[in-house]
Amino acid sequence: YKVGSTTVIDSSRNLTNIGTISSGSITSSGTFTSTAGNRPVVVSGGAITMKGETGGWAFGLHALGSSNTNHGGFGFLGGADAFSYYYIGEQYNSGNNFRFYKSGQLQVGGTTILDSSRNLTNIGTISSGAITSSGNITAGNNGNINIPTASSGNANLSIEGSNFTIVSNSSSANLKLQTNSQDTITIGANGNLTH
Repeated sequence: YKVGSTTVIDSSRNLTNIGTISSGSITSSGTFTSTAGNRPVVVSGGAITMKGETGGWAFGLHALGSSNTNHGGFGFLGGADAFSYYYIGEQYNSGNNFRFYKSGQLQVGGTTILDSSRNLTNIGTISSGAITSSGNITAGNNGNINIPTASSGNANLSIEGSNFTIVSNSSSANLKLQTNSQDTITIGANGNLTH
């Protein structure tokens, strides 16, 4: 069947050379393929696949507001037949998005916070409950270990140069050294030493 000289239904009853279709529900028992642009989309067997192009590609599923404001989503970035990373954020190249690499590396805004060996890196303050370590706990150069207490201020351990300092900010706290759960040496808040 032709409209003018243009075929719109061929001899196998396939629609061809069709413009916009306005309809109700469309149910397909086969594969749906969109060939618009250079990145075809195929829906088949419960999977949606998108093919990249040689000059680089980015695919995403994003949420748009009523005024077409992009509120971000998730997607993929690559070039030719190479994959770069998965992303969650406003855009594939947004400065504050999450980037997940196949190696296991995780970045936030282009900064690695979890490397491919599962080590945390470039981390700011950690607020948490108990932390249990099977290895060494290391503070940086001139680093302090602060131990806050609810009623007596803060206790502080610090190593600077050749000094190892133990400090309590409480005027009534004693410094005790114990062996076998017994007080061996006590330095009172008044400076007196008891042995």
